[in-house]
Order: sequence, then structure tokens, then C-alpha cells
Amino acid sequence: MILAAAVAATVLGCGKKGSVPLGPAEVVEEFVRAVASGRTDDAMKLCDKNAMVEYIEAYEAALAKKASTDSAAASIATGILSEIEFTVTEVSRTKGVRTVFYTIKDAYGDAKDKVATVTDVEGEWKVKEINDRN
Repeated sequence: MILAAAVAATVLGCGKKGSVPLGPAEVVEEFVRAVASGRTDDAMKLCDKNAMVEYIEAYEAALAKKASTDSAAASIATGILSEIEFTVTEVSRTKGVRTVFYTIKDAYGDAKDKVATVTDVEGEWKVKEINDRN
């Protein structure tokens, strides 16, 4: 049983799929899902903390504001957002930077096109910026 747990920990890793680091699109997806489900610590591991702290704090503040007026609605919103459909439409390359174009769709079918900039930091991809795509 202990051996099985050790093997599972090795295969799953922390922020990695097996022993292979996450690619740019995977990092963006994991970051978006972590932020949407309130897993701030996980999100911070996947991003450039200096560049993305305001993004994460703004999301947390909006959710906290909603929770203070209607905790049930905030809980439902978090659940809906954590179950988003995430589709990468394109990844472009420029030196140590990747631009990930993607669409997120919630359980109600509402979709948003987004673009994320991801940079290579010591061999790991980190989200540096996310914007709406026009």
C-alpha cells in the first residue's frame, strides 16, 4: 500500500504530468481552473507572481464580495466556473514566450475567448498575462 502511494505521488507529481513538465497550454488551463475553483496557492505556483497577483486578488475580491451578499450564489458560481470547458485554439511561439489562445465555456454555454502570455522561467512555463481576446 505504501509502495502504491509512492508510485502515485511520483507519477502525478506537483505541477507536472508524470515527470514531464507541463506545456504552455496545460499551464494556462491548470492556472485558470485553480483560480476559478479558489485554489490560490496552486494558481500562484503556475504564474509569474509579480505579474499575476493583481489578477488573482481581483478574482478573489469579486468572489468574496458575492459571498458576503449571497454565499449560496458564490458557492454555485465557484462550482460552475470550476467545471468550465477549456479549449486551446492556437499556440504561437516567440523565443522564450508562448501565446496561448483559448476559449472557456461555462455550464450554461456562455463562452469567452481569451489569450494568455506564458514565459519560460527556469525550465517551467509560467502564466504572465491573461486578457480577453477581441
